[in-house]
Amino acid sequence: MIRYNLVNKAWTRVALGGVMALGLSLGAPASLLQAQEGEATEPTTAVRYFMSGAELMQNFRYLDAAEQFRLAIDEDPEYIDAYKNLAFVFTKMAESESEYYEDALELYEELESKLPDDTEFKKNKAFVLIKLEEKDDAISTYEEILEIDPEDCQTMGNMAELHLDMAKEAGEGTPGHKSNTEAAILAYKRVTDTCDTEIAAFNKLGELYFAAGRKDEAAAVYDAMLEKDPNNADIAGRLGYLWAQDKNYEKAEPYFAKVLEIDPTRTQYRAFYAKALKENGKSTEAANEYLKIIAEDPEQAKLYCNVGFTYLDAKEYEKAIEMAMKAISENAPSQDCLYCVWGKGLELRGNAQVQNYEFDRANSTYSDAKAKFTVAMGSQQWGSYATKQITRVDQLIERAKSIKLKADQDGK
Repeated sequence: MIRYNLVNKAWTRVALGGVMALGLSLGAPASLLQAQEGEATEPTTAVRYFMSGAELMQNFRYLDAAEQFRLAIDEDPEYIDAYKNLAFVFTKMAESESEYYEDALELYEELESKLPDDTEFKKNKAFVLIKLEEKDDAISTYEEILEIDPEDCQTMGNMAELHLDMAKEAGEGTPGHKSNTEAAILAYKRVTDTCDTEIAAFNKLGELYFAAGRKDEAAAVYDAMLEKDPNNADIAGRLGYLWAQDKNYEKAEPYFAKVLEIDPTRTQYRAFYAKALKENGKSTEAANEYLKIIAEDPEQAKLYCNVGFTYLDAKEYEKAIEMAMKAISENAPSQDCLYCVWGKGLELRGNAQVQNYEFDRANSTYSDAKAKFTVAMGSQQWGSYATKQITRVDQLIERAKSIKLKADQDGK
C-alpha cells in the first residue's frame, strides 16, 4: 500500500514487519529553494525535467514520469533525488509488470555506489530483492544495513520475518528450514536485546523457542514480558499453557492463578487452573474451580463430570455421589459419565463399609454400584470404563466374602 505523507511530503510503503520508506522528493531541491529566496534563479534543465516528473508522478502517470526522471539524470548524473523518484516509479509500475523491479534494483545499486552509508536506499533495495525472489541477497543487504546501524530494530525484524518465510518455503525437516528458523531466532533475540519495547518481537521469539522445544528459553522470554507488563493476562496464560503442555503443573498453576487474578472472566483459564490444581493433588480446590465455571456459565454443566472425578481422586466419594445424583436429576450433559461417577463413588463407599465389617451393607452398596455402571455400558465413550468397573466390583464382592469368612472364623 502506498500512502502520501503530507507532513514529510514523501511517499511511504507499508510493508510486513514495519514501514519501508520509499523516499521521494516532490518539490524543488533545497539548493534551488534557497536561491529563490535570495534572488530569482532560472532552474536548470535537469531540475525542469525533475519537476515535470514529480507532477506527472503525483497524477499517477508513472511511465511519463519515469521518462522525465531519466532525462533529469541524463542532464545531471549526480541528481540523487531523480534516482530516488525513478526507482520509486519503477517499483510502482512493477506491481503490474514485474520486470520493472529489475530496473528499480539497478537504480538502488547505483544509489548505493553514490551514497554507500545511506541505509534507506539499502532497505528499498532489500524490498525489491525480495520481490525478485533473491532472498539470500536481501538477507545480505539487511546485514549490510546493520553493520552501518547496529540498532536498526526495523531491519532486524524484517530480516527475522524473511528468515521465517524462507524456512516455510524450505519445508519442515529440511536443512533450510532448520537453518533459517535458527537465524530467525537469532534475529528476534537481537531485536529483544537491542529494542526492549518491541513486544511483537518478544512474542515471536517466545513462539519460536516453544515450537523448537526450547521451553525454558520460551518461558524466560515470556517472563521478561510479564515483568514489563505485570497485568498482561495473555502472557501469564501463555506461560501457564507452556508449562501445562510440558506437564509441569507445579509451574503452570501460579500463572493460571495470575490470569484469574488479573481477569476473573477468563473462564477457559479457570478450567486450566482447575486441571493444574488437580494434577498437583489439590483436588478439593480443583473441584471448587470447576463449580465456579458452571455457576458462571450453566452451559458448562458438562464439567460436573470433571467435578465428580476430582472428588473421587480426593477420596471424597460422598461428595461425588451427591453431586452426580444432583446433576443427573437436572439432566446435565454427560449422563453416562455421571453414572460412572455415581458408580465409582458407591464402589468406594462399599470399600469403606467392608473395612468397618459392615458386609451386608457393603454387598448392597456394591450391587447399587454395578447398577449405575450398567447404565453407562452402552456408551461409546464410557462403555469400556463401565464394563471394567463392573468386573472390578465383582472382584470386590468376592474379596468381601473372603474377608467376612475370615472375620467369622476369628469371631469378629
